[in-house]
Amino acid sequence: MKRLFQEDFGGVQGRRVKENEDRLKACLAQTMVNVGELYCFDRVESTMDAAFALNRTVDRTVIVSREQVQGRGRYSRPWYSESGGLYASVLLTEFDPAIPYSMLTSLALLQVIRRLGASVTLKWINDVLSRNGRKIAGVLTEEREGCTVIGIGVNVNNREFPHTLQGHATSLFLETGREIDVIDLFCSILETFFPILNRAHEGGIEELLADWEREAALRGRSVKLVGEFDEIRGVVRGINRRNGALILSVGDELREIYEGSLIYEE
Repeated sequence: MKRLFQEDFGGVQGRRVKENEDRLKACLAQTMVNVGELYCFDRVESTMDAAFALNRTVDRTVIVSREQVQGRGRYSRPWYSESGGLYASVLLTEFDPAIPYSMLTSLALLQVIRRLGASVTLKWINDVLSRNGRKIAGVLTEEREGCTVIGIGVNVNNREFPHTLQGHATSLFLETGREIDVIDLFCSILETFFPILNRAHEGGIEELLADWEREAALRGRSVKLVGEFDEIRGVVRGINRRNGALILSVGDELREIYEGSLIYEE
């Protein structure tokens, strides 16, 4: 039985899971991955909000929770966060605002998920999709008060989803037919992501985004971009390999798009 203890950390109410913290620390030590502070919870409102509240001074502080009460995706859409998934955040105090951390994180997720036997691809700007186009993982990045937090959501051992997500979401269990240890999975994600993060900070962003673009197979596809206030249709010509912007041919014009929900039209 997991040992839980209730504490209030700077306004974050949550029950920490000591066994999970010890397991994750041991796993990371074996892989030579260094993190800042580490918190494993049974349930929080949001790991991203917890990251901002817990510690805004230690780079690469990591928070993971078994459940989220108010998990969210882009545009404040709710993220289904029941037990069985991976819900985590990484806080960066040392970051470059020009780097698209969501894309780099999704690249790491794709690599880890593929090693587990699932056939997946990337979707601009922050999703990992199964072979039939269902979302298996997503990333959200937020910047506040001089810090960036990368939120990670992976459907791991989830068997069922709410009615509104049926046909749109899947999980590692549904794709591979086997249960996966969430702590071991998160360790593998950090082991894969932090070297990517280091490469980006050392000037390797263009090579990394070239890898991302190749895995997304976007070039030449007819798409619709739905933003907060408008819609744009065009043909994808690639991405800007310095900042991750989508390069879209709209009529006779080439445009760089930095935000929006992508819908394939073919």
